Amino acid sequence: MSVVVYSRKRKQAKKRITHLGRGMFLGAILVICTTLILPIIYRKTKQIEWQQITFSDLLRLSATDSLKVTPLSYFSLEIPKLQATAKIMANVNSGNKKEYTEALKEGVAHAAGTFLPGMGGSVTLFAHSTDSDFNVSLYNAVFYKIDELKPGDEIVIWFLGKKLIYLVTGSQVVGPKDVSVFRGEKSGEKLYLVTCTPRGTTKNRLIVEAELK
Repeated sequence: MSVVVYSRKRKQAKKRITHLGRGMFLGAILVICTTLILPIIYRKTKQIEWQQITFSDLLRLSATDSLKVTPLSYFSLEIPKLQATAKIMANVNSGNKKEYTEALKEGVAHAAGTFLPGMGGSVTLFAHSTDSDFNVSLYNAVFYKIDELKPGDEIVIWFLGKKLIYLVTGSQVVGPKDVSVFRGEKSGEKLYLVTCTPRGTTKNRLIVEAELK
C-alpha cells in the first residue's frame, strides 16, 4: 500500500515539475517577445503610422518650438521664381476625387502614402494647372507655371517651423496612369511637384523633380 502511495506522489511531483518547466519555458518566451520582438514590431508599426498619421497629430511641439510655427511655416510652399505661395494640405488621398478636389480649393495637396519633409523619403505635392492667367485664382492653379522651372531653381517648403530648400534637378512628362511618384520612396529627401500638362488639359502629367539642398 505504501509503495502505491509513494508511486502516486512521485507521479504527481513529476507532473508539477513538468508544468513548472512548461510555465518557465513559456515565461521565457514571453520575456523574449516583450524585450526583443515587440520593440521591433512597434518600430515598424510606428513607421507605417508616421506615413499615415493625420497632420494635426504631428503638431506636438514643445512650447519653444511652437512659437516658431506660424500660418506660413506650419506647412506651406514657396516657388520664388514663379512668385507662387500656397499652404499645403497634408495626407490627401490622390485616388479619391472628392477628397483631393476639396483639398485643392485650399492649397497644394500632399499625397497620402508619400513621406513628409524631414522623414528621409520622397514628398509628392500636386495641384491644378490651367491655360490662362484668368483661371489661376478660379481653380487655385498654384502649379500653373511649374513647366518653367529649370535645374537649380529653388522650391521652399516650410514644415512645422522649419525652412527646407529643394533644388530642381529636372522634369518629365508621363501618362495619367503613371502613379509611381505617389508611392513613398525611401531614397533620400526628394520632392515631386505634379500637375496636368499641356496647360489647360488633363492629357498627361508633368512631374518636376527636386532634391533637398
